[in-house]
Amino acid sequence: MKAYSILLSLIVILGALPLSFASETTENVAVVVSTPADAVVAAPYAKAMGYKLVYTPTDKLSDNAKKELEVNDINKVIIVGGPVAVSNNVESQISKLNINTNRIWGETRVETSQKMYEVIKKEKPELANNIVIAEGFDEKIIPVAVSFGAPVVYYGLNKDDKVADLLKTTKPENAVIIGSKVPKIITNTVSTQAKNTFIASGSEDSVIKTALSFVPKINPNAENKDVAVVYAEKTNNPVMDAIVSFVKGYVGAIAPIPVSKENIIDNIISKLTFAPGISVSSDSTSISSIISNVASNLGVSSTTIKTTPSVSGGRYTPPVDEKPVINKFDISVDGLKATFNINVSDDKELKKIVLKYGDGTKEIKNISGKSNSLTISKNYLMQGKYTATLTVYDDKDQATTSSETVNLKYFDISPEYLSKIVSGNVDESIPITITNYKNKSITITNTSTSLNVNTNTNLVNTSENITCNIKNTSALSTGKSYQAKVIFALKNHPEINKTFVMDVVIPKIEVKTTSSGKSVSLQVVNTTTTTNTSIEINDNATNAFVINTTVGAKSLDIAIPTTNTSNTSGIENTTIHLENVKDALDRAEEIQNTSTLTETLIKPVVVASKDVSDISVDVKNISINGDTNKATVNTEIKFNKSTNDTYAVVAIPVGNNPVDNVYKEGLGAIPQYDGTGTQRNYYKYDAANGVLILFLKDDPIVSFTLSMKAINQPPIIDHPCIENGLNVLINASNSHDPEGKNLTFTWSAPGAQSVSYLDGGKTINITYPADGTYNITLTVSDGVYDVSAVITVSVTQPVAEKPAIKIIANGKTIEFAGQDNNTLSIAGTKTINLPHITANVNVVNKKDTNKGIDIYFKDNASVESVIEAMNNYNTVSYNGDNITITYNNANMNGKNVTLSVISNRKSLRNAINKMLNGNASDLIGLIEMNQYSKYNCVQTVSNNKATWTLPASDFSGDVAVVITEGGYTPWNATYVKILAVGGFEVMKYNMTLTYVGTNPFANGSIYNISINDTPTHNVRYGLAMINKNAGITLNVVGTNPNNNLFNVSVAGNSGTEIVVNNNDLIPINASKINDIVGTIFTPDTASATYSPSTTSSSVTLKLQNISNAYVIGTAYDTVDKKIVAVEQQ
Repeated sequence: MKAYSILLSLIVILGALPLSFASETTENVAVVVSTPADAVVAAPYAKAMGYKLVYTPTDKLSDNAKKELEVNDINKVIIVGGPVAVSNNVESQISKLNINTNRIWGETRVETSQKMYEVIKKEKPELANNIVIAEGFDEKIIPVAVSFGAPVVYYGLNKDDKVADLLKTTKPENAVIIGSKVPKIITNTVSTQAKNTFIASGSEDSVIKTALSFVPKINPNAENKDVAVVYAEKTNNPVMDAIVSFVKGYVGAIAPIPVSKENIIDNIISKLTFAPGISVSSDSTSISSIISNVASNLGVSSTTIKTTPSVSGGRYTPPVDEKPVINKFDISVDGLKATFNINVSDDKELKKIVLKYGDGTKEIKNISGKSNSLTISKNYLMQGKYTATLTVYDDKDQATTSSETVNLKYFDISPEYLSKIVSGNVDESIPITITNYKNKSITITNTSTSLNVNTNTNLVNTSENITCNIKNTSALSTGKSYQAKVIFALKNHPEINKTFVMDVVIPKIEVKTTSSGKSVSLQVVNTTTTTNTSIEINDNATNAFVINTTVGAKSLDIAIPTTNTSNTSGIENTTIHLENVKDALDRAEEIQNTSTLTETLIKPVVVASKDVSDISVDVKNISINGDTNKATVNTEIKFNKSTNDTYAVVAIPVGNNPVDNVYKEGLGAIPQYDGTGTQRNYYKYDAANGVLILFLKDDPIVSFTLSMKAINQPPIIDHPCIENGLNVLINASNSHDPEGKNLTFTWSAPGAQSVSYLDGGKTINITYPADGTYNITLTVSDGVYDVSAVITVSVTQPVAEKPAIKIIANGKTIEFAGQDNNTLSIAGTKTINLPHITANVNVVNKKDTNKGIDIYFKDNASVESVIEAMNNYNTVSYNGDNITITYNNANMNGKNVTLSVISNRKSLRNAINKMLNGNASDLIGLIEMNQYSKYNCVQTVSNNKATWTLPASDFSGDVAVVITEGGYTPWNATYVKILAVGGFEVMKYNMTLTYVGTNPFANGSIYNISINDTPTHNVRYGLAMINKNAGITLNVVGTNPNNNLFNVSVAGNSGTEIVVNNNDLIPINASKINDIVGTIFTPDTASATYSPSTTSSSVTLKLQNISNAYVIGTAYDTVDKKIVAVEQQ
């Protein structure tokens, strides 16, 4: 191998020398196959590398495969198999997804397996400690080869010599040969090369049985997982499912069943004593049953792997993004309040729920995460059975829907209204039927003021229908009229009620003179409570008698159509219900004033009738369309007709909600009043009084639709909760009223130590005295509806977050908080892509009494984050540019942080080494000395970040960045908390890197390197080609607590080299550098060269080509010992 340039040397030596760079974005890799034979050789590789294994048919990239690649953000695909197995069309379709592709293949599956083996030796050499040599064209046995978790090489097709040649290059610890017939050349070669050889041969079932007995010796990990028992009769699905399950780690081995004979199944399963159980993968139900029964008889537990024959050829279908799941949709009711308890989940990400209440309104809530629980309350307007529908959406807008019945139907009474002419005798009985749907207690309230009535009170009964008799208790005087009101209500829920209204008429004749002077006899129904009343009849028009009824300060006009007002017979003996006129006008005013629409308020009443003895009216239901803001009210109006001139006039309070239409089921629309005098039925909306008037000569079931302007819906509560230790903050400020009314907030927090309120009581801040679970009740009111929510919180005394690293040296404490890839970002002019430094840490706490030092580690991962941040510098800037440093940490919002910029990374490394030897003063002094006030070094984190902008001209070479907690750090501080570390490079010169040409004989490339000025000192130019996939692992291994801190080694794709032994850096020189890079990298990973020391501003260099590589040029100042220029192609 050629000597590496100083650039690459610096990369390898990491903390020992100033410069290291980060590589490109981490690759997400998938291995794509189309046949079981290729899947078998690909599976051990994919599992060892942590790659996805994806199936697609030969000729076309399946939708499922495409989705698998997309949802896992795959940016590189390795195809295993030639174009005959995985077509070029598939490869092209993958490329069109902006995914890089690479193909591992040979002329037949034998050559493909050899190519795969070479890749494994290069990329995962430890995997090649074992090898499986299998008869590649016996597809009934080859799946068992996967079980060993080792490279699989096929023999067959008279290619045994080639296989033997490959085996001669190996020195495996263990080799397993499986096949019905094993060529001698294979047996002899393997026995010579391998330390241990295992052979499974004979009949197919004997091969499988014997091979399985070897598995725990070669692959101990298989002992902790189930074995996939596979039988494929119609498709390859079971085999593919089992192989994918192996790669995912669901099973530890595969036991194929070659024939459907129970004795053979028994023999094979009996060899699975190393496994806790089996998973059955079969496309035959009968064979699945046999396998399960055999396992049961042998005392082996079994489950079933689902096979998925949904793609061409019945092959394996990779998992896709599933629809969201509704785990819970429970409904509880209390009166007219329904509470919906919901739990939904998704395998990826939830987006929202839509809850349609069944009365025409709905609730939409945005949600997130993979699981979400919600409690939503809804106050319905009236009794009824509603179908509530819940739809949950994921972030791909896939939806799942479920429906449940909200049963708010408690009871009915029939009739609800009756207008009756009676004799006035004692105990005249009027029966009412009560239908008690839920066997609940019903209370009775007699609100009559002028009519004494009584009822039977047994209103809880096991039968559904109960008869209640309304009786007058004393004789009624002739010539008077009375009204009785009896309210039936659900016990403890007065809002759920039905009012029976009975107008009792002991005919009272009043003679009125019309506006034209005619005398008309009317029957007036009135109670003693309605005063200041009058009735006038206007017959000036020829097409109607208009009866004007006045009650107090309001009046209501009732038009009786006629074609001849000279003939008063049409209104003679008309009964006018003044009490009902007043009732309708009062309720219409309440609807308008309170913006409330309920069953009770909208109840129809009869205000006039002719030749009718019994009239009943009822509201059947109200439905609201929240999208169109329309309410449809269905009523039932009945009366007894005695002549063709019989009619009833009904008033319905609707407030300021205009009436769109009125119609009769089966007969169509009832028209508006037109004044023609010929209408049998009409409606009129009296906007001034807010009353709908219906004139009816028929007794229809009537529906009418309102354009809602004043429907008051209950408030909607929103109460996100933040729990922080023993403190709870609940913010209900996003609670709102659908009509925009002001809300009042009432809180109850039993068990709280202290409570304070913010934002006018919309937010509560609670502190509890001890760990525990507490219930907080929030009630929100709009003045009409009170809506409550019980919020359950669990609080725990906070435990201080441990730092990643805590070091106590000479009485001073230094903490490294730990960081991730987003904590610190440094942006400059250029980003250089070079091998990324990955830390692999195994540390233990240290205590050295001689040095006076204690070191504590949180965990390996936290320590790795700090080491990687200190060793990956990939941002480059030049004089005249700016450097932008951004610290991101939402937990630090409102707190001060300080920036220190250390102009020489080596000085930081030396200070850290001194601290590890018992003296932290140098590190604290270094941080204090480099807090540059001209960069506004102290900033307050707001909106989750703090940002500094620095001129690159203030620095040169490698620069370290340290972010500390708080304001100014004095040189004699005894405690320093380091929040983040990082660094950047500042170049003295601009470099141009120009490709000149290729040397075809030496497979080399020639480049010209030049800088924009004559160098001040002698420089050495370097040129390197580095494979884009190259990476370096920095292994930090803690020794026992009584020894020094750690040993450090660097590892590439070929080997490992110790660079720090017992915390002492091994001496480094040019020869040692070459030894190190020659050990850790293979020759095809990188090539490099460098020039002699020179003061020239340009040189020409040539080096060996490396595939898929970055080309990097450098200039190294031999006096300042710094990289002063860099460029990349």
